[in-house]
Amino acid sequence: MDGNDIEVESDLPVFHGDIYITRVTSEAPAWSDSRFDIHNGCRPDVRAIVQQTADRVHAVQDCSSVPCDSRVAVLACGPSMLVETTKRACWQHSATVVDAHTKGGVVFDFHEEVFDY
Repeated sequence: MDGNDIEVESDLPVFHGDIYITRVTSEAPAWSDSRFDIHNGCRPDVRAIVQQTADRVHAVQDCSSVPCDSRVAVLACGPSMLVETTKRACWQHSATVVDAHTKGGVVFDFHEEVFDY
């Protein structure tokens, strides 16, 4: 394995992103990438997305040996209400670092960029 290879320990992708374009546009984005799902003309159900992510990580965790914690980066960029809703969902579904390390679980690392129109 050289320095450019990444060892994946599960069936989960190393990176995946959902992009929500909330204003309906007639033009589809000019690019596509298998690491992104582009949703045009709808708003994200943030609570459901975070819950589904936690469930997917729990499903593939092997806690037969400690540590078995998983970290998921969440990047929220948008209006303050969207960012706050996302932050609360991450707190609700995130294990503490100590519990995740000893009992398994997901730690959501939340990062934000707030802008209002």
